Amino acid sequence: MALLTLKAHASFSRRVRSLIGSMVAGGICLVSGGVPVTAQWTEMNGPNDFVSSIVKADGSLYAISMTDGIFRTENNGASWTKLDIGEYNHVAAVAAAGTAFFAAAGDSILSIPDGGKIPSPPALNLVRDMATDGSVLYAGGSGGVYSTSDRGAHWTIMTNGLTDTNVTKLGLIGNVLHVGTAKGNVFSTSDNGVSWTASTSGLPAAFIRCFTECAGALFAGNDSGLFRSDDKGENWTAVNVGLKTGILSLYVTGSMVFAGAKDGVFRSPDNGTTWSAANAETPLLNVNTFLLLGDTLWAGNNDEGVVFSTDNGTTWTIGTGGLSHMWVPSLFVSGGSIFAGTTLSAYRSTDGGVNWVPINDGLTPYLYVKRFREHEGAVYAATEDGAVYRFNENGSDWTAVTAGGPDTGFISFVIKGNDIFAATESCGVFQTVIGGSGWTAVNTGFPQKTRLVALAENGGTLLAATYDDGVFSSENDGDAWTTANTGLDEHDVLELASDNGVVYAGTFNGVYRTADNGAHWEAVNSGIENRGIYYLTISGTLMFAGGYNCLFMSVNDGKTWAVVDTEFRSNALYSVAVTGEYVFAGTSTALFRQDRATMMALPVIACRPARESGPGFVCRNVPHGSPCIGMALTIPSDQMVSVKVYSVTGRLVASIVNGRLPAGIHAFQWNTESIAAGRYAVRMKTASGTRVQGISVCH
Repeated sequence: MALLTLKAHASFSRRVRSLIGSMVAGGICLVSGGVPVTAQWTEMNGPNDFVSSIVKADGSLYAISMTDGIFRTENNGASWTKLDIGEYNHVAAVAAAGTAFFAAAGDSILSIPDGGKIPSPPALNLVRDMATDGSVLYAGGSGGVYSTSDRGAHWTIMTNGLTDTNVTKLGLIGNVLHVGTAKGNVFSTSDNGVSWTASTSGLPAAFIRCFTECAGALFAGNDSGLFRSDDKGENWTAVNVGLKTGILSLYVTGSMVFAGAKDGVFRSPDNGTTWSAANAETPLLNVNTFLLLGDTLWAGNNDEGVVFSTDNGTTWTIGTGGLSHMWVPSLFVSGGSIFAGTTLSAYRSTDGGVNWVPINDGLTPYLYVKRFREHEGAVYAATEDGAVYRFNENGSDWTAVTAGGPDTGFISFVIKGNDIFAATESCGVFQTVIGGSGWTAVNTGFPQKTRLVALAENGGTLLAATYDDGVFSSENDGDAWTTANTGLDEHDVLELASDNGVVYAGTFNGVYRTADNGAHWEAVNSGIENRGIYYLTISGTLMFAGGYNCLFMSVNDGKTWAVVDTEFRSNALYSVAVTGEYVFAGTSTALFRQDRATMMALPVIACRPARESGPGFVCRNVPHGSPCIGMALTIPSDQMVSVKVYSVTGRLVASIVNGRLPAGIHAFQWNTESIAAGRYAVRMKTASGTRVQGISVCH
């Protein structure tokens, strides 16, 4: 397991400690007798992060996620099926040719798709890469290179003349096997390892990532850039004109060479002499693999997962039919459709979540939907760029109904008649009309620098929730706001929801309700005292409240609450939607589905708040004064690591790490000098899973 420790150069208030306590260790849910209850959630499938390889084998397309296993699609990515390969989910390498398909997971090699285990090379502790021509399988790692022609019954060591056995990459081109090492050495053999030719002239001492061949020239990509050899590897020349960073993958289609770099996809029409960005406006970062099928170029990367292009890499479309390993900050049900807003795309399902179709036409690319609303039978969406869109049911696309808002974007919005009111995190509330060309600030009555988190509308009255100042109401469409906190003991409000004349507020001390728009509040916390509630949804007689790791349910207007699940210990719960058959939960890493009838039949259970010192991340206070936050993580093996910082509303604030790190302890610093004071979440993804850590920035 990877461990992340954050040392915040700031003091934590009681409320921040409460948030971190719930986010870090989570809650422990018990039934009578102390037996844990866990409802059976189904994660929506699809390879959506750390896709290291895309291969075609036996007529099917496969995508390999380094953190979640192997997926297969037989309908060009419209839907994916996760293969059952037992405990071997962390796949390091694959090799495919014809009907032969092998996957390496740790010290094991599997035959795909049946998942059967074949004998591994006896002295190869970790298989880093493999290659096959269909009859011979080659495996390379920290102990050199091995080959087998009988599915692992006998392995032949191929180290005669291989002076550097810390192998990182294999490239089988024709009948020549090329080997790259962590120190940047390249070796080649054409006689199955009887002899090796070293070819390092012109190559720097950098980790070799990939090989390819084009028009008789051999290419090698490493952490320093791209290099070409015109004499079968004896001498190398840098060919980095137009390239900026290290090369992760290479692919050739006709006379065009593609390079996947850390900062985008690049193309060369002249055998690598010059390069240009294939998608300069919206670069596809950290591409690990390419595959051409017909006229479609497929690619896999660390964040979007599987994408494809039909215009030679100029534009890319997400090619995952499922929603696995995505942050899902918004869910909404309208009629027979379920809408999901993720950090990558907006999706729609019309079959109960079995299949999801991206619905991005008309939306600004790469800006996720923060909130959905329904008004007069139409679905509206607010995106992080501050624009509001209406979904066109017949055309399955979106039409912008407002101009873009403030640079900070919107965190919540409501529609009242022809007016749209939208809240920002730090700039207040804005108003426009459907079809309007601009926004007007409507902030009279708010304290200076108040921080908004949610809006609601109830019987013509607008209500606004803030972090520190409670709830405000407006009876005149935002012309003036007044405090509405009588009985609201907790003024750090995280969420608002309204239904049938009643407004509910989620706070750091559970849930409150008001039937008179904030003139009087009452606590409705039985079962969720001292819990941070930052998501509320109401569906008929059912009400759900989202803490960090426990999903709460009430069937009596919030008078009493029960914990219905504890599956979210490692994921922040951000959104819930309910249909007649299912309950959907969107978390910081995935979308889950639960049978509604099964959930209703669960025994009533109680939740005991967890200790701050529980398993997971640890936060410690250190003296105030420095604008930097120190981060340290420990990983047991060489693997992909992503560490990113998000605001409480889901906005990406900083990317600290996004790439492969060796085993050991790694330390980083995040300079918060230009970052607004407040609460943030640090999300770390490794081969061991995903963890989220709450932190506070104070100036």
